[in-house]
Amino acid sequence: MKHTPVGISDLTLYVPNPVMELDSLIERRIAEEPKLERRLLRAIETTGQKSMRYPELWQDNATLSAQAAHTLLSRANRDSVSGLRYLAVGTETSVDHSKPIAAYVEGMLQGAGVPVPEQISTFQVQHACAGGTISMLSVGALLQVSGRSGESGVVICSDIARYDAPSTAEITQGAGAVAMLIETNPALIELDLQTQGYASRDVDDFFRPIGSVTAKVKGG
Repeated sequence: MKHTPVGISDLTLYVPNPVMELDSLIERRIAEEPKLERRLLRAIETTGQKSMRYPELWQDNATLSAQAAHTLLSRANRDSVSGLRYLAVGTETSVDHSKPIAAYVEGMLQGAGVPVPEQISTFQVQHACAGGTISMLSVGALLQVSGRSGESGVVICSDIARYDAPSTAEITQGAGAVAMLIETNPALIELDLQTQGYASRDVDDFFRPIGSVTAKVKGG
């Protein structure tokens, strides 16, 4: 059976302006707790990180998502926007127990003058680091199954990650969003939706309880 090619035609990245150099953070943490020096320096060497971004006081995960999507759709052709049928967000940082971030993004885009149609499905996927991938595969599969030419989807991976301090996980936190335009006959990358692997187990290696600002690593 011949499948319609589907994949990524364009993508944009948004990171907030506030930035902290990790050298400054490490210096402060070592002064407070000298025994952390070896572990923190090893973590920096392993990850290769130099700095981390964090949101402005007025920003949340929905506004980060909207910024990335606005840049993406502002440079997309008219047909890609008018043919938009799916708007999905993969994240670990929800802003509402019921309303998906994707719905907030739809409203902000329309308020900013982007002609997002109301004949659209908006949803959110929450599954730690896999949320964005699952969103992309879902939207890609929906577009491929429909087989209708001219339809498109936007998938956003967005998060505001915070960890308990002081800890080696602290250097991996940050904020940002990536928006991807998913289409049939993509311009950049085709997804192989027929070759996928699946695995899932109920483990507490990483979780973030309702109401918690920081994630819990290895049950800590």
